[in-house]
Amino acid sequence: MAFTVSVLPPKVLIVDDDRTMLAFLTLALKSQGYDLYQAQSGPMALEQIEAIQPALIVCDWMMPQMTGLEVCHYVKQHPTLASTFFILLTAREEVADRIQGLDTGADEFLSKPVNASELRARVRAGLRLYQSTQALKQVAQRLKDQKQLLEVELKEAADYVSSLLPSPLAADRHGIRIQSYFLPSKQLGLHSAGWSAAFIICQLCRGVENGSQSREPGSPGYRRRDH
Repeated sequence: MAFTVSVLPPKVLIVDDDRTMLAFLTLALKSQGYDLYQAQSGPMALEQIEAIQPALIVCDWMMPQMTGLEVCHYVKQHPTLASTFFILLTAREEVADRIQGLDTGADEFLSKPVNASELRARVRAGLRLYQSTQALKQVAQRLKDQKQLLEVELKEAADYVSSLLPSPLAADRHGIRIQSYFLPSKQLGLHSAGWSAAFIICQLCRGVENGSQSREPGSPGYRRRDH
């Protein structure tokens, strides 16, 4: 199944309240061909995120007004932004801090002072994962659309076949009544179709048997049973 991946440069948002660090991070990624955006605070970042819906966010942990963890939590709880790859910048080395970040939804950590080469490598890895996730979403949506279309077509086919069934025949002088049934299979395959056919034949046979047993003595076709 074919799917399309956007050829536009991926949008990357850099968030840091330190102007020097913000300039350094931007310069380190400028040559990578990304569509870069900046924010100097958490509230500014939220405005940018809503407006551009970036593929990846590089965000400082410790900021006034709103921390990087709070920004991360907002992104990961948003229904249309949850797949955004989030890199958290931090000088914290404690395991408990890393666990807290992961529990909040951070996808990756980058320790300060930041190494430019490591930053570029982690951003590339994050974007690969983001693009793979988007591709899988496209495939899932197409499968869902095709399933819905197939269900509509099967319903139309079932209605058409039902309209072709003959009307029930009244009981004849032997007490046999014939009625047609259409039992569409819920699954595709010969086994399901065979089961439906066998079920119909079984019902018809039972009808004949019941008709034979209900005949009165002296009626045509009556058979005496000796016990």
